[in-house]
Amino acid sequence: PPPPKKKSSSGVYSRPSAAIERGSGFFVPGLEGSRVRILFGILVLILAFVNHVTAPMTELNTSGQSVSEAVAAFYGVLLLVQAFSEVGKERGFGVDLSSSSTEEKKEGVSSGGSGVATGGGGVVQQKASSQLSNILTDDTGIDAIKWVAASYVALTPATHVLLIGEEDVYYSLGPDLLTTQNNSDNEQGIAAAIRDVYNSQGGRISIPSDHHASVSLVPEEFRRCVLLQRIETLEEKKKYCLLIGSNQLLQAFTKNDLRWLGRLSLYVGSSLK
Repeated sequence: PPPPKKKSSSGVYSRPSAAIERGSGFFVPGLEGSRVRILFGILVLILAFVNHVTAPMTELNTSGQSVSEAVAAFYGVLLLVQAFSEVGKERGFGVDLSSSSTEEKKEGVSSGGSGVATGGGGVVQQKASSQLSNILTDDTGIDAIKWVAASYVALTPATHVLLIGEEDVYYSLGPDLLTTQNNSDNEQGIAAAIRDVYNSQGGRISIPSDHHASVSLVPEEFRRCVLLQRIETLEEKKKYCLLIGSNQLLQAFTKNDLRWLGRLSLYVGSSLK
């Protein structure tokens, strides 16, 4: 008889895409970004000091030990410098949409518009499609979408948040937004994003940097991690999704970040027709 087949591993860790969809990851929860560099920078310096104190000091190993300790100390300090630089960016970044939201309330969302918000991480632009008001259940929907986008960019490694429908990119927030609109590339990117996220089992997927949606909708330097989150609406007549772009890898997002994205999509969906 033929040999028995080996049982394939089960669970979210047997398939990386399933882990992404379900909010799992291959990292220690809470240990990401600057915290990793701070931890290992301090660890390198401590081990170098312990090695210096405990190693026997003889004429044969003094010179070699000094060189190795100097190299270890240099890279430990370098890790700490990089970490503190990242901490400054993380804590200094903020989004203020008060000025742009005031202008849009005066002009009306239906006319379309863009606003600029300054923060420690750079200039953040926002753009609203002229068709946005047509998909909202009431006038408060635009404020809900702005709050979701600004909060997720300010509190997670995300740099871009886009609200995508079957016909248009209705709202965008992030630095260096692409200016091309209503062309064939955008249409293909929108169609590919809607198709792939609605074909996924969990409603959340990670797409590569050369995906149609990534190339046509996200600036190149912010495609290190691109996520798509399906939006469930009350009537479910139309299809929408959130596109998240980042200049960091997926591991920078915690499990809570991914779960929060799913809950925010439900909040946005309650404002859409």
